[in-house]
Amino acid sequence: MTAPKEWLLERIRAAAAAEAALLPVHAAFGVRAVDAQPGHTAFGQRMGPWLLDRTGRLCPGAFMVAVDAALGSAVNTALAQASTVMSLTIHAQFVTLDPAGARDFTVRARAGHVGPVSGFSSGEIVDDGGRLIATVSTQCGFLGLAAPPPLSSGPVDLAGGDWATGPGDGPLALLAERRAGARLVHAADGRVTVTAASPPTVRNSRGVVQGGVLALLAEQALSACLVHSSAALAGADTMELDVSYLRAVDAEQPDLQITAHTEHAGRRFGLAHATAQDGAGRIVLSATGSRYGG
Repeated sequence: MTAPKEWLLERIRAAAAAEAALLPVHAAFGVRAVDAQPGHTAFGQRMGPWLLDRTGRLCPGAFMVAVDAALGSAVNTALAQASTVMSLTIHAQFVTLDPAGARDFTVRARAGHVGPVSGFSSGEIVDDGGRLIATVSTQCGFLGLAAPPPLSSGPVDLAGGDWATGPGDGPLALLAERRAGARLVHAADGRVTVTAASPPTVRNSRGVVQGGVLALLAEQALSACLVHSSAALAGADTMELDVSYLRAVDAEQPDLQITAHTEHAGRRFGLAHATAQDGAGRIVLSATGSRYGG
């Protein structure tokens, strides 16, 4: 491992001491810094309607901004000063979608390998009772970094503002609709289309849409597709999500369209695939999701 990236460690620790977010995109999705050591980081989210789907189950996509933050920064804190990371893949296996009275969640991540051009990290989501919610992992590619980017953000607060009115009438999760601007525009014949824009509040320090936001949108399209094809899957016990990032979504092409199609949807198990396109029609993401209910 190279010498620790002290400036990043210090900024995560300072945000953690203030119970604040590291980046504006983290603050927008209720993600706060918790801890940082070289190659190890943790980020938190407190329970609220923003972490639930329309049936009151945990929404896997609602955790993905925190997952991307923890997994990416675990590798980033172990990198040389002149390098930073970009997500290539994220895998998440949610072993339960039952809220079970949880009040807070922590995403813990640790770097498992840091090579010359890419790195790997893994971790888990646990609730405040120590219950395992999901296992997560990522592969990151490395980019040159000319200077430390501006990272500091403000305190995390989702209690007021547009959350005070409670869930809306749409079919998607509250966080996807009100923070990512997601809309379900088509659902028929085993296919679902979700659209979204990418305002500055969903972008990372490099100015592109944060990988966790894209994963949230992909999960919402996949879950909507599976539930539309088999209503029983709304009460699924587990969900597995695989996301591959093919191209960055920059400010010049902010509009997104995510299309999902069902490959199998039974009463207990369903599998769907999704792709996302930017405003120029370029494929930026490929994802697969499966749900299982015993």
